Amino acid sequence: MTHATGNNFCGQRCIVGQAIDLGIAWRYAIFASTAMTDTPVGSSITGYAGTAPAVTIPAATRVTGEIHLFDETAKAVKAKMLVVASEIRARSECVTTYAAAVEFGGQTLKQGIYESTTTITSK
Repeated sequence: MTHATGNNFCGQRCIVGQAIDLGIAWRYAIFASTAMTDTPVGSSITGYAGTAPAVTIPAATRVTGEIHLFDETAKAVKAKMLVVASEIRARSECVTTYAAAVEFGGQTLKQGIYESTTTITSK
């Protein structure tokens, strides 16, 4: 197996090897567990969008793919995403957790998991 290495947003070492099966989750451009907001109003999402257990996305948000709001598909996607996140954590150091709100607008992020105990925004 061939491995490539790189650095994520915070310079942590990432190891890329065998692909992780994303299952149904591969179609999702965005998936929220608690809430999805749209600031400023009128964002566009290219791909599927979903939430679980949250049940809404902002009305002005344009989505090119399907929308699944806490239905059986959304529940299956969330379960798969939790498995994928666990596999990524086990294989690499590519997890960056922020204790405060973080703004990613205008940045190109490297591979990895970016999570916040509060909010992540992209303006």
